[in-house]
Amino acid sequence: MREILKPIICFIGVFFALAAICIIQKALAYDWGNEEKAEEPKESVSITYNIDYHKSTKSDEDDSTLIYADTKEEAIAVADGFDSYPFMRKVDEVVWEDENDKYAIMYYHTTKRWMWEGIGLCKFKIRLSDGKKQYALVKSDIIEDRTNWFRSDPLETVQVLVYAFDMMSQYSIEDGKRFIWGSLGTEKVKTLKIEGQSPTGIVEYTLLGKKEYFWYYDDVESDKPGVQFTVEMETED
Repeated sequence: MREILKPIICFIGVFFALAAICIIQKALAYDWGNEEKAEEPKESVSITYNIDYHKSTKSDEDDSTLIYADTKEEAIAVADGFDSYPFMRKVDEVVWEDENDKYAIMYYHTTKRWMWEGIGLCKFKIRLSDGKKQYALVKSDIIEDRTNWFRSDPLETVQVLVYAFDMMSQYSIEDGKRFIWGSLGTEKVKTLKIEGQSPTGIVEYTLLGKKEYFWYYDDVESDKPGVQFTVEMETED
């Protein structure tokens, strides 16, 4: 056994010795003077960025890449981007929708099979073709749900969403609006206040056999970034 371990121990010893030598050589060769200088701020490279990151911006979709259809449901059925959730191409229930002359938005619910359901928020671009409206999907947020038995506290759920509030603005159909949305399985959503404001609307629907509530704000009035929004809601009894 000693004859077997001896060359192994020697090899390990030589390996660590070489590693120590390399570390010492690099330490001696490093220009520590330049390191200290690098830490000193230089006025010549000082740059300030002013980014309006929480406002929704005008959409700049390339119209040539969009696929238009006569209805929003048909636009979803023919759109790209549903490879991971092919069953979400079919709209079983429109929970909420809104539109203007340029854009439309729709929140819908779909059943895949027993114990598998999905919800989706989609934004569409509108064009007129021979005087008739047509729709093309430009953005979508799809959520597949198998069970709603294990869910976090509703208030905590919304508090976590603050990190996505600024990104949600891109779904607004009005430029510059701070659109926010979510879905909770409690009537306490009726007491929800974000930045002291109540939701623009709350729509009840059924998800996995239980009551669910889609809530949304057309425009939260605040100058703060979304991550700093205050969120209030009564807790469950």
